[in-house]
Amino acid sequence: RIAALLAPGEQASAKEVIDCRGKWVMPGLIDPHTHIGFGSNETDFETESRSAAIGGVTDMMTFHRSNDLRQSTGPWKERGESQSLIDFGFHFGVTSKLHIETHDEIFEGQIDLYVHSTDDLDRLIAAISKVKGIERVKRVDIN
Repeated sequence: RIAALLAPGEQASAKEVIDCRGKWVMPGLIDPHTHIGFGSNETDFETESRSAAIGGVTDMMTFHRSNDLRQSTGPWKERGESQSLIDFGFHFGVTSKLHIETHDEIFEGQIDLYVHSTDDLDRLIAAISKVKGIERVKRVDIN
């Protein structure tokens, strides 16, 4: 953790001081696309966040997909909060009409939405326009 930036010759007391002269000091990195739970559902948040932190990653976005996001998102978020060593967020696989119809029950705050199909695109856009905090809709064609 960077606690202070000091001018040359300025002194500060601390439990530990690391001399970074001649070195790069960077804020933590963000990994925007991870797949937590695709290995071990039980331990991936712990093991993958530990590996990420060792590499300088302090935030990650993990892909989350299930048949009913209303049932799976809360427990998955709780697992992450209890195990992850770094900050995390979700990007969701919105792949069914149920996901579109129940989006108000699932999404909190800002989301980015990746559209993989043109099926029901007008309906999807109408639904997401109701969600506060969406900054953009990015369409990804997979054909």
